[in-house]
Amino acid sequence: FIALFAGIGISYLINGFLGLIVYLKNYNLPLFQYDFKYCKYLFYESLPIAITTFLSIAILRVDIFVLKLLKDTTDIAFFNVPYVFVYTLIIVPQSFVSVIFPILCKLGNSEEKNKFVFSYKKAFKFLYIISIPISMILICFSDVILKFTYGTKFLASTNALRIMGLSIVFLFLNSLNTFTLISIKKQRLSTISTAIAFLVNLIFDLILIPEYGFLGASIATTACYGTYFVLTFYFVSQSLGCLNLIYTFIKPALCAGAMALFIACFHDTNPFITLPAGIIIYMSSLLITRVFPIEDIELAKNLLFPYKTRHSES
Repeated sequence: FIALFAGIGISYLINGFLGLIVYLKNYNLPLFQYDFKYCKYLFYESLPIAITTFLSIAILRVDIFVLKLLKDTTDIAFFNVPYVFVYTLIIVPQSFVSVIFPILCKLGNSEEKNKFVFSYKKAFKFLYIISIPISMILICFSDVILKFTYGTKFLASTNALRIMGLSIVFLFLNSLNTFTLISIKKQRLSTISTAIAFLVNLIFDLILIPEYGFLGASIATTACYGTYFVLTFYFVSQSLGCLNLIYTFIKPALCAGAMALFIACFHDTNPFITLPAGIIIYMSSLLITRVFPIEDIELAKNLLFPYKTRHSES
């Protein structure tokens, strides 16, 4: 374990050193000056984000703590395997939101509210459409995924992975809502949402774990992320006005339902055949139901082929 932590520490040092080199190649060495007023402003603005980060980590730890208190290490292992697998997927929405975050901050600090709402809706739609099939895949192929990644010893976690697969949609959209609240300088609302979600997780853990063990912890975690989404989406809606995302919710869900129905009918078939076919059905359903209007297609073309678009317009 000493070697493990030493390796992690060295990797962070190398990361910081290389980052410093890149910075110095593009900018001059900064002149450090102490500004009490600015430090106070930074502390005040960043404190809610720090508390949110702490509570987010506590949401995971409280499950393990209650499992350790009321059950044994077997339940902890069977819970931790699907949780780590699901939580690792958060890198997808965080990478996407990190790219658009500067745009959201710029629009959030300006008077162009309509453009901000437009950007939020497009990002919300994109993450929602991506998250639903991932959730369906985890639910339908949980046994295959666990057997392939961890072996037959962890097949007991199949139902736990299915339950937590439902939280994928919440995890993806929570990243967007959190960054949105930060960009409009309402990060304290994200902190409040995280605190309430933590309490929901703890209460459900205490109620469900004594009876259902790691399955109860999985249900509590899914309820926690669902609560956080409802709260942050409410706060975002209150700040941006009526978002009118009903059709954004319904059509992709129906398309994912068609995909899930196909997978359920051919579940015993080779998953390397069923899975690609299910994805094709999902994408085809999106096109048939016209989930992507002409403006979305044109926007995608402008993002993917900016030079061709400019050339054609000229």
